[in-house]
This record gives sequence, structure tokens and C-alpha cells, in this order.
Amino acid sequence: MLKTFAWRNRKSWQVSVDTTSILASDILVLGLTFLAMGDKVNAKLQLDKQVDLLKRADEWLYLPTGLNGRARYYLAVHDFDVAIKDLEEALEISRRTGARFGEWETYLELAKVHVTIGDLERGRECLSSAQALPNMKNFKFRDQEIECLEQELF
Repeated sequence: MLKTFAWRNRKSWQVSVDTTSILASDILVLGLTFLAMGDKVNAKLQLDKQVDLLKRADEWLYLPTGLNGRARYYLAVHDFDVAIKDLEEALEISRRTGARFGEWETYLELAKVHVTIGDLERGRECLSSAQALPNMKNFKFRDQEIECLEQELF
């Protein structure tokens, strides 16, 4: 399975304790890699697996990232209602746990979905909500994505 789990096979952990959240993160990366390669069957399998793993382990802090990842799959296969459902769940969890970064990322993902389905008003609301969150402008790694959204929405 690509090289995602190579460090596990070599037992060359970067941390002294392996956790459910680390395993789920590896599975998320694997799922998103399959998605980027166009292998939607394996992408769905891995993305479902990591969401299920996080839910069963009560890992609520990391679950929004997993749901956001799976929503990317649903966006790619044009299952917009399910993508929005995952993103709304991620948003609710992020708000409840006070995870502002998760909230920010989810609003950006929601904006992308709404642009794709042509609901520009809702897309603008989501992007504005993301931009209104304190200190999120310090994260620059999604600036290009945000600029593209702004061009499409305004």
C-alpha cells in the first residue's frame, strides 16, 4: 500500500507510543493519496476506515479532519449531499470542542462544495466565516486555495 505504512513495517516509529490518532492519520493520508491517483475504490475504503477508527476510539479532536478528508472523496464523486453531511458533522464537533483550526478547515471545505454545486451565496458565507475566525490568517498553506475561492465567489 504505497509507502504510507513503511515506517510501521520497519518499526521505525518517530514517537515512542503509537496511538489511534497516528494510525488514523496514516490511513487518512493513504486514502487521500488514492484519491489523488484516481483510485476512488481504495480511497473510499481507507477514508471510511479512518473515520470509523476515530469514532470507535472516541477521538473527537481528530475526527473533523477525518470527516473533511472523506468529504473530499464525496466531492470528487459528486455525492454533494453526503459531503455536506460529513462537513456539517465536522463543523459541529469542532465548535463543540473549541477546535478553531478544524472549524476553519471545515468552512473552507464547505465553501468549495458550495462553489461546485453553484450555491455561491452559501459559499460566500462559509468563506467569510472561515476568514472571521481569529488567528487563522497566520496559516498560509491554503492561501492559494482561498484566493481561488475568492475569485470564484466575489
